[in-house]
Amino acid sequence: MAKTVFNIDPTIDDTTALIERLIKHEKLMHGIYKCPAGKWTIGVGRNIQDVGISNEELIWLFQNRGFEGVDTLMPSSLSRPGALYLLANDINRVITELQKNVPGFDQLVEARKHALIDMCFNLGLSKFMGFKKMLAALKERDWDHAAVQMLDSKWAKQVGSRSTTLAAMMQNGSY
Repeated sequence: MAKTVFNIDPTIDDTTALIERLIKHEKLMHGIYKCPAGKWTIGVGRNIQDVGISNEELIWLFQNRGFEGVDTLMPSSLSRPGALYLLANDINRVITELQKNVPGFDQLVEARKHALIDMCFNLGLSKFMGFKKMLAALKERDWDHAAVQMLDSKWAKQVGSRSTTLAAMMQNGSY
């Protein structure tokens, strides 16, 4: 298994590829910005309006150079390690949500897990669970239909090539 600085759920292999793909799709932003959905965001797609930053995360960030800026008591932005720390926590949260809500998630091949993690990371669990036909296709192990359902959505139009990449991973079971 690929190693990262932070602990990511051990049921996921090649966490480095997952992290790199999420950074490619979400971008790594050191400062606070508004995402396309109009939510205040930081790091690698951390929605601070809905998800926030926990006290535990703030303590880690202050104790481990997770912030940058001239004044560490009033930092101006996240450092790369700080952004990756939040990303690892977000990945773990999404994996747990998928394990609880998508029957058979743990039995999927790695590329399909990565596709679902990426999709759910981007959409959030409630919107992800709205993909009823895709979820039904997953249950039937109908990868072609699951990929079609991913692409037949408002989400696919909004994220462009990200959706085609993830749908291909779902369909083919490879990267």
